[in-house]
Amino acid sequence: MKKVLPSDLEINLSEFEIPKSSRQIKLSPSLAYQERAYDALNDALGLDNKNYNVFVSGIAGSGRHTFVREVLKKVASKMPTPNDWIYVYNFVDPLSPRAISLKAGRAREFKETIEGLKKEVVNSISKAFNSADYEKKHGELEEKYATKKKEIWNELNEKSLELGFAVQIGPTGIMTVPVAYGKPLTQEEYEKLAPEIKKKYEDNILKVKRLIDGTMHKSRNLDRELQSKIEKLDEEIAKFAIDPIFDEFIAKFKNNADIVDHIKKIKKDILNNLNVFRDEKVDKEKFMIRYDVNVIVDNSETQGAPVIEEFNPTYANLFGKVEYYSMMGALQTDFRFIRPGIVHKANGGFLILNAEDILRSPFSWDGIKRFLNSGRVKIENIQDHLGYGITVTLNPEPIEVNTKIIMIGEPWVYDLLYRYEADFRKFFKIKAPFDWELNLDERGVNYYLYLIKSIVNEKKLLNLNKSAIEEVIRYGMRLAQRKDKLSTQVNKIMALLMESDRKAHEAKKRLINREAVKEALESMNKRYSLEEDHMLEYVKRNEIMIDTTGKKVGQVNGLTVLEMAEHPFGMPVKITAKTYLGEHGVVDIQREANMSGKIFTKAVLILSSYFASKYAQKNRLSLSATLSFEQTYSMVDGDSASVAETLALISAISKVPIKQSLAVTGSINQHGDVQAVGGVPYKIEGFFKVCKDKGLTGDQGVIIPKANLDDLVLSDEVVEAVKKGKFHIWAVESVDEAIEVAMEKKAGKMNKSMNYTRGSVNYLVCKELERTSKLLASEKEKGKSKEKTKKGRKKSKK
Repeated sequence: MKKVLPSDLEINLSEFEIPKSSRQIKLSPSLAYQERAYDALNDALGLDNKNYNVFVSGIAGSGRHTFVREVLKKVASKMPTPNDWIYVYNFVDPLSPRAISLKAGRAREFKETIEGLKKEVVNSISKAFNSADYEKKHGELEEKYATKKKEIWNELNEKSLELGFAVQIGPTGIMTVPVAYGKPLTQEEYEKLAPEIKKKYEDNILKVKRLIDGTMHKSRNLDRELQSKIEKLDEEIAKFAIDPIFDEFIAKFKNNADIVDHIKKIKKDILNNLNVFRDEKVDKEKFMIRYDVNVIVDNSETQGAPVIEEFNPTYANLFGKVEYYSMMGALQTDFRFIRPGIVHKANGGFLILNAEDILRSPFSWDGIKRFLNSGRVKIENIQDHLGYGITVTLNPEPIEVNTKIIMIGEPWVYDLLYRYEADFRKFFKIKAPFDWELNLDERGVNYYLYLIKSIVNEKKLLNLNKSAIEEVIRYGMRLAQRKDKLSTQVNKIMALLMESDRKAHEAKKRLINREAVKEALESMNKRYSLEEDHMLEYVKRNEIMIDTTGKKVGQVNGLTVLEMAEHPFGMPVKITAKTYLGEHGVVDIQREANMSGKIFTKAVLILSSYFASKYAQKNRLSLSATLSFEQTYSMVDGDSASVAETLALISAISKVPIKQSLAVTGSINQHGDVQAVGGVPYKIEGFFKVCKDKGLTGDQGVIIPKANLDDLVLSDEVVEAVKKGKFHIWAVESVDEAIEVAMEKKAGKMNKSMNYTRGSVNYLVCKELERTSKLLASEKEKGKSKEKTKKGRKKSKK
């Protein structure tokens, strides 16, 4: 047993080099403060396999995201910058745009090159076809073929005249007119001809028609030949005009076969559609949209590999989508409206995701598994992916993706996925556990100094003096509830610094001092302490019955912690025990009323086992006892009331009263050893506040497990009360030690005869159990005698 001295409660930071002002902090970030997570991340980054993605497991607000970003940026800066990606028009299948990869920065260059190419092509073709040389060659071709056509028509006329007909070309077609003596015959003249002459004309007309058909065929062939010659001329003129342009651009991207191939296809498409470029009425800009470049990934300004964090991981945000525009009431789209996802932008680098956000976003997790399994990402709208698309859409070529995913989540999320999702175990083979606390050593203090400096710089706060820095470090210890640990809850440290800055400004201070930090803490506590204040009022008005003076049999003050979001607080609870003759053992009223959790139930069973092993060596337990948490109306769980329940039970049996000025916390095992429990600082402060409200007598205090001595990071008010002897703390290792403090009487030790020291508490318990055992045996004997008497009377009657 140890009575805690004021020196045991002091927090001494003098062994650490803490500067006079946060201005003097020149530490660089040391990422190894989270050693396990740091090593796990480094292991994962050294493994390129797609299955070695990382799950960073840790509590929210502990700086997980900042830590991961810093580690990844350090690694990514030394990695090669990944390629750009573009989508271009597919001249073979317009609904299936092509995906092309280029070296970092060249996608934007290629897009600008195409824009310039389009303008140069239009200007060059326009100049070429408006040149005198083209007009001359075009005219010569037309004249040449006009002459040929004239010759074949003259030949037709000559041959048809020999057959007695003249051929005339009119607006309605070709007409044949009979001719005699070089003059066309009228209808009347033709009718007057002799029958044999008419017969001759009729026979020759068929020959003339065949001549006309042959001539028409030759004429059409000449027209086609002329058109072919003109097209060939146009192509030669166009090629002559644009070849230098395309040759220059091809040379510019000669190392990328896909780009060269696409440029050649653009050139071929231009030559196949020269009529578009020659027709002044056609919108050339609209036609040349097909030559545009849709840059999906642009790494022109990326240094090293990308590190991207997505805070809204919907399916579209992760894997991209195809947008539509309305035209004449109909939805239309093309390759220009393909939008990338964050996975595309993180290609070749790292993608940071929040696990809970992923699980809340429909189909996102399925999409991640699919792309990790295939190594490719296809951009499609979710309705098309599910088969519900109702309009024509695109089928973009999938893109090869090599991205390492860093998923961040709470430990329970990791356990859930690991247990129920087989693919999670396959793809996320690396777990990086993020510790919620650091050791209070040079590395831990240096981390806090760097943290303070970085927050001050980022949020543009006032600098802190030495006393303020020390107070922030104490707050970190308070959050960790350990004198040798520091909490990694960065968000709470940041909140404290920002509020301290406001307090310092209000006080017109140039630096944040200790008083500003303490005022900020008081303000923060006040915002969240409404429930605690009401509970204290109920105790003060005796609506919740807690005694802090006097002695009572079978009653003890237990200590509980109420977890109220941002403000957990301690509150005493009256635990009572009653005994009576019987053999039911210890009956827990909370358990019987289904108001206890499994841990609490286990603790009561351990208590029963300890009690039997300690006091039933010579006499069996011949009594029943009930235990109750008075004025509790909700579920009770945990084992931290085991010591208090044991004391209440021992007091009820031995009739030795317990000091009501004390409160007790601690768990026991079957040997009666007192084990560590959680929330000790809150419990101590909770009972202190009750004692303060009811009046401090100098006799009040708490009994805690000795194993919790390093947890005593207490408020200044409690520490000051201990220094002045107004409040006390005892640390015990066994139930017997707790008995001696709470009952102010020797617990008693067992001798070789298995008897406890006469007059001790344990002796009185054994004597009472011996008495009740004899009494119960006597009652049973009387019962047997009565039964024999009844049987004897029945026999005599017979």
